[in-house]
Amino acid sequence: MAVLLSGGAARAQGGLPSPNVAHPEIRHSLWEFDRFLDHHPLLETQLRLNPALAWDAAYPKKHPELGDFLRTNPVIVDELKRHPRYFLYRALVRQASAPLRYADMAQIREVLDVQPEVERALVLSPEAIRDPVFLQMHPLLWDFLARHPVRGFEFLPRSPSPDGNGRYPYLLMPPRRELPGSRPRQH
Repeated sequence: MAVLLSGGAARAQGGLPSPNVAHPEIRHSLWEFDRFLDHHPLLETQLRLNPALAWDAAYPKKHPELGDFLRTNPVIVDELKRHPRYFLYRALVRQASAPLRYADMAQIREVLDVQPEVERALVLSPEAIRDPVFLQMHPLLWDFLARHPVRGFEFLPRSPSPDGNGRYPYLLMPPRRELPGSRPRQH
């Protein structure tokens, strides 16, 4: 899941793009970190479950490869502190049916900020973002995905084509609920 940087914007090929940062050294370090995590899935899982481990002095000592990487790329720790959902976003993008930009995935914070229980559930089980039962239990998340076609198409479950024409309409969505502080959608 290597990250490709093109035209100043980070893009993923089958994976998660790095945060859109202007400084080339930071972009390069994040790209290298993506590659590192691709080869260390158990470390990535542990860091997703507890991102603070990345800047805990004891944890990198227990994992020498991570410690060496972080010493070689010191900007990573600062970026992870600034973007603690980095590992969650990486895990969620793996659940998408096509590559997504980091900026597309990061907009989900609009739901995570008001429903921390959704974030906790997704941290524990990122595949839940594709589960119709989970989405029906969390209508704000479902509505967010439905209102953002790029993300919605990649995650929302689709029902089998009822007429055999190859189209797969979205499953029936739960009632629409507004996010606190959001403007009502005009039809």
